[in-house]
Amino acid sequence: MCQCLRISLVTETFFPQVNGVSRTLDRLVKYCAEQGDRLHLLMPRYKNETPSAQPGLEVDDWHSVPLPFYPEVVLPLVTANAATNALRRYQPDIVHIATEGPLGRAALIASRRLNLPVVSSYHTNFPQYLEMYQTGVLAPLCWQYLRWFHNATSMTFCPTPSIRMLLEQKGFRNVEVWGRGVDCYRFDPGKRDQNLRES
Repeated sequence: MCQCLRISLVTETFFPQVNGVSRTLDRLVKYCAEQGDRLHLLMPRYKNETPSAQPGLEVDDWHSVPLPFYPEVVLPLVTANAATNALRRYQPDIVHIATEGPLGRAALIASRRLNLPVVSSYHTNFPQYLEMYQTGVLAPLCWQYLRWFHNATSMTFCPTPSIRMLLEQKGFRNVEVWGRGVDCYRFDPGKRDQNLRES
């Protein structure tokens, strides 16, 4: 019989935002809930309703401001003290930090203060984005911050073996692949439609 966990999941992106990270984390939340785990989500406050209505999910969210060049993305205005209070109140068995922004950093500091086990996941190749936006000169600083951040956690999960190799080349330690898998109900080969494919 599986022992249920109390998990604090820290992210700067979640529904109603729709992107790869929010979709991955939504699936993680649903899977953990199906296993009987209890989830605590630390996230930005969106104008729309937060996902606190889901069973077994508690939410702490903070006022957020949109990024000037990408207004769909919001950054929560949170201090390490506020994150510490939220984690102390929830008393998780483990903290999973999914993003490295201000909230992720506050949660990392809070986890250290409270001596909580903490893992992280690497979802977005920010140094590559810097190159795309002609600010590649900042890439070494970005790698330095990301390396410091993830190496301060017990383990970092990444999506593919090639990303794992890249991170290890950049000096990341304790990196493991957390494959995303395929929804075999939605993408069942029995649902193939050659006419649709040809159209």
